[in-house]
Amino acid sequence: MLDMFFQVRSAKCRLAANSVSPIFAKAPVNSSVESCRAGRISVIRRYRSEMLLVAYIGTILLSPLGDSNPDASELLAVLTLILLLAGASYMVSRRIATTVILPIAFLWLVSRTIGAFGYRHPGYAHFSPVVGILLSVIVLAAILRRLASPPMVTTGVIAEAFIGYLILASAFGEVFWMLNHLIGNPFNQPIADSQVSTMQYFSMVTITSLAYGGIAPINPYVRLLAALESMLGIFYVAVIVARLASYFRSSNSPME
Repeated sequence: MLDMFFQVRSAKCRLAANSVSPIFAKAPVNSSVESCRAGRISVIRRYRSEMLLVAYIGTILLSPLGDSNPDASELLAVLTLILLLAGASYMVSRRIATTVILPIAFLWLVSRTIGAFGYRHPGYAHFSPVVGILLSVIVLAAILRRLASPPMVTTGVIAEAFIGYLILASAFGEVFWMLNHLIGNPFNQPIADSQVSTMQYFSMVTITSLAYGGIAPINPYVRLLAALESMLGIFYVAVIVARLASYFRSSNSPME
């Protein structure tokens, strides 16, 4: 839909530029180009949260490719980092972005790069997931802060709320991956360390309380953590929906 919008807008811009008198062609053409460029930037800014949501869902759906292909896994991880940084670029203040998020993102990128070159020290294996969880928590906190007082309830606000839901599930997926690596047989079936998407799947069905039963925790600590995630998922949906509904009702009520 956005591609069609840009094509129609570009055609209108070319038509406007060609209809200008040759004597005054230079200034109007430049003005038309600048207007088109400003229009595209305006559309991107208006729908940036929706586009970010679609891209983030795309990386999740493609995550099984990384289970059998390390190169694809690294590429998807970098894409996820870019999406998190893109969201943080307009969800947090510049001071927090430069002093907190960028250093953590740099540590995460360095750890993933070192791991990609084959450095598999046991104490180092969990450094990258821990940094990734920390980065996810910071971005999630920024989203929750924005949702506390949205200027108005729009599709962008709803998209940001759903992004926060996915980030919460992804963070728990990283935790389950580390527990699967540290604890012997925490689930009812063996799961290889490379099966990151399997841990993401388990986290998503847990946070949504679907409980398909294909993968079930048998370790008592992992069971309690899964129950806690399920409770947090229900709490998140209830609070966000109630907050957005109350704000929508108050913003649309007639002024007394």
